[in-house]
Amino acid sequence: MQTVTDINTLRAVTHDAARIFTERARHLAALSYLRQRGILGTHLASNWMLGYAPPGWTRMVDKLANRYPEQALIDAGVARRSSRGTLIDTFRDRIIFGIRDPEGQVAGFIGRDLSGGLRAPKYLNTPQSPLFDKSRLLFGLPEGTQAGTPQQPVVVEGPLDVLAIIDRAGASGTTSLLPIAACGTSFTDSHARRVAEAAFTAQSPVVVAMDADNAGRSAATRVGEQLRRTGLDVRIALLPNGSDPCEYLSNAAGGVEAFRHDHAVPLVTVHAEQAIAAQGDQMQWIEGRLGATRAITRYLATYPPSYAARQVGWLADTLDLHHTTITRELATAYEERRAVPTPEAQQPAASLVR
Repeated sequence: MQTVTDINTLRAVTHDAARIFTERARHLAALSYLRQRGILGTHLASNWMLGYAPPGWTRMVDKLANRYPEQALIDAGVARRSSRGTLIDTFRDRIIFGIRDPEGQVAGFIGRDLSGGLRAPKYLNTPQSPLFDKSRLLFGLPEGTQAGTPQQPVVVEGPLDVLAIIDRAGASGTTSLLPIAACGTSFTDSHARRVAEAAFTAQSPVVVAMDADNAGRSAATRVGEQLRRTGLDVRIALLPNGSDPCEYLSNAAGGVEAFRHDHAVPLVTVHAEQAIAAQGDQMQWIEGRLGATRAITRYLATYPPSYAARQVGWLADTLDLHHTTITRELATAYEERRAVPTPEAQQPAASLVR
């Protein structure tokens, strides 16, 4: 019967692996890679765990095998079984980012591939364990939180985006942004609740900044809706087409202002633009504009009526329709929603866009 490794041993293995990943030469290798991506690293505090796992099959195993049982190395995610049954390193030729738990302790790692191998995943996470639950942990939240300093959360896709914002914000003398990313997994409701705690503590809106392509925009609105259900004021950052936050900031013209809530657009505006775009050329006809109106008002009906009513004016101007038409369609949308109540309709809306 296989013995389950206790959590204290998992912590010890993870701590020792973090120490090895961040040995001086390896840490310098990580900083060199960041500089290649436009992240100077001069404004990253020492609590950011940045390291490197060099090529080779058993570099980590060779250093830890005499201290811990093989199963402990496997359960902690730093080693795995090869096809021949031997123990090999999990992370090889990867930049390593440490992921901390809410208490600030390293709970696991995410490694960015440098080999370029076709079969190598771009990012590789520590596997699920009692110590590492990627559905709950957020990269950058423990490191970036500064006691007593209000910080606006910025939800991004990956660790490089987080570090790019921290580095550029520090260079400009700004400490009011808190970039955070899910640990190489889908954004969960548990993640949303942790972001909400940070935002409500800072009494701040939240900005979502994903890749500026179709997939990224879809992800941004999906994450935005999860955050909105916690009662947050959610905005979407507008980045140039095809760029992600890291690429945007590596351009000399790209600044952190794009990630501030007063430069981002409300979530409802994004939904309205998507509804209008879906109509295409039909927007030149009344039928197309009414189709967009119905899609937008059905979405607005998920908000409190007082908020939705304040959107009538700009929608009438945007859609070139009389405000009474928007009001009528909005009333119909609320009637339809009341007829078929959904769990989402019951969610609080304590701090929505005003």
